[in-house]
Amino acid sequence: MKLNLRDFRDAATFKESTDGELFYIIKNGHQDMPPEGNRIKPEQNWDLVNYVRSLAKPK
Repeated sequence: MKLNLRDFRDAATFKESTDGELFYIIKNGHQDMPPEGNRIKPEQNWDLVNYVRSLAKPK
């Protein structure tokens, strides 16, 4: 699998994405990223959204 990962530490990476969009991507997958689907509870999915957001460098 050839992946082109974005830098999650850069605040601009998800600047245009809402938390709901990130939740949807984690749950349903996107392009080559497989979905988590029902493997995690909604609360855990929100925890992942918050974790991804926390990786961005503060300016």
